[in-house]
Amino acid sequence: MTAPVPITKVGWFARAGSWLKGAFGFGKATEALTVGGFTYTKTAAGHLASRSYMNSPNLINEIMATGKFVPDPQGLAGAVRYDVAGGFRGSAGNWELVVNPETKQIFHFLFTSSK
Repeated sequence: MTAPVPITKVGWFARAGSWLKGAFGFGKATEALTVGGFTYTKTAAGHLASRSYMNSPNLINEIMATGKFVPDPQGLAGAVRYDVAGGFRGSAGNWELVVNPETKQIFHFLFTSSK
């Protein structure tokens, strides 16, 4: 088993073993969250409890290493969108990642199964 990725709290309490539960007041993040050098927006961080893969900077780096991106379709300045084929928990599908590569800020991160 690998060690957990260090998590930096920004404005709220987080601790190993219960950071997902303790980091969210009534299910909502109050500030941004940094995982392995990437910073999630408040909205994106609100999905951490239901999307375990968001705690993997290695996965984010692998997606970005494909080089297959387009400017963010919603027009977010400096952001790019990656749509990369992959798998998660035995399901084939697509990784969606919207990130500003300069600031390492993540706006959207989702795996959609093709099943």
